[in-house]
Amino acid sequence: MSRLFHGTVFMIIVVLILTASACSTSTTISTLAPASDSTTGIGINNLEAPLEIDSLADGKVVHVNLVKFVGSISSPNTKVFINGFSPVINNDGSYYAILELTPGENTIEIKSILEAQTSIEKITVTFIPQLKIWMKIPETDIGIDYSKTPLMVTGFVSNPSAKVEVNGSIVEVASDGSFISKVQLTQYSSSIKANAVLGDEEDSYSLAFSMTDSGLLNIVPGQQLLDYSRASMSPLVEMSAGETVDVNFVLKTGKDIGYIPPEFQLKILRVSKMGDRNPLPQLPNLEFSVSPMEFRLYPDIIYQPIIRLKTDTSLPTGNYYFLFSSYLDNSPWTESWITVKIN
Repeated sequence: MSRLFHGTVFMIIVVLILTASACSTSTTISTLAPASDSTTGIGINNLEAPLEIDSLADGKVVHVNLVKFVGSISSPNTKVFINGFSPVINNDGSYYAILELTPGENTIEIKSILEAQTSIEKITVTFIPQLKIWMKIPETDIGIDYSKTPLMVTGFVSNPSAKVEVNGSIVEVASDGSFISKVQLTQYSSSIKANAVLGDEEDSYSLAFSMTDSGLLNIVPGQQLLDYSRASMSPLVEMSAGETVDVNFVLKTGKDIGYIPPEFQLKILRVSKMGDRNPLPQLPNLEFSVSPMEFRLYPDIIYQPIIRLKTDTSLPTGNYYFLFSSYLDNSPWTESWITVKIN
């Protein structure tokens, strides 16, 4: 099963790049090399230049849940459908579509139609979430000697089938991936390490404490800051009337995101000024959209949805303001304002 994000009315599909943050280099998840039309028909089976399916070849296994199809056509009369939906086709014939994959096998159908000729190709792509483990910072009570009293630790693992050890002891994992462990610390051994193993995959997570002579515990400050989800984007965009510009919104999910993947929603509105939340009407010469508008978040992945701003030459110069909001399971999460300066 998969979901396709496509353009309707003034919504425009944009490019999405994904990077598994566990890797040191960026990986572009893209597919469908440019195709060309021929007198014998359109599509994978009978193209003059065969359509190459490289990074998403049939049977491919991926560890990110959003993938991008890229292609092009030479005839404006060609219709393209991916899983039943028609992607936005640009003036130069290029097109792309973004699919959200669900865990397990996903069937993707690519259909090309030129007049009475139709070609269909199907591929299967398997999405397997990365193995990740995380522990919450445990609460400690003043006055308790933790050199003699075990510390209760809770955590989560992305796949409940994984073998989990906490400081070398195997712990039971619940069906939702959560686990609980009691750990006895000492002044000479005041750290906790959780380790998860599933097949060839392995992930670990550590918490470090300092312990006083009386057994009081203090968490080493700052160690979880890099594990929290965070987002960033440019607050100012400068462009000329008639241009189309893509603005990156970078979201790096942390291990704190949880292991029942939440639904992430994005919304963009035109407003009258910075700080305003009241939407203004759509302008005919200023189109704006964000893609994808919603998808599920998995831990430790960099997502890059893109805001597309498309202007007409008739758009007056000046500043235009937009409110960009995000939601987790329909609850407000972040918001920021963007100034678009038309020169």
